[in-house]
Amino acid sequence: CTLYEAEQDLSINFIEAIKKNDDKIHLIKAQTGIGKSFTYINNLDIFSGPCIIAVPTKDLRNQIYQKCLEKGYNVMMTPSL
Repeated sequence: CTLYEAEQDLSINFIEAIKKNDDKIHLIKAQTGIGKSFTYINNLDIFSGPCIIAVPTKDLRNQIYQKCLEKGYNVMMTPSL
């Protein structure tokens, strides 16, 4: 699929998972470089409950944390072990 199609698919699936508003874990697996962080951060405001964003590196964790703070979200970051 095209990059645009992959971005749209990610966005649709993330929003659908958020709107279910259940107590289940929703895992969204997606390719590198299709805007996962952007999608997560820019759609958190439509979710009323807690949300965990897990990423593979400390740098990306720190980057997402800072962007969430900049947008005014009440967030916590896991400590480095």
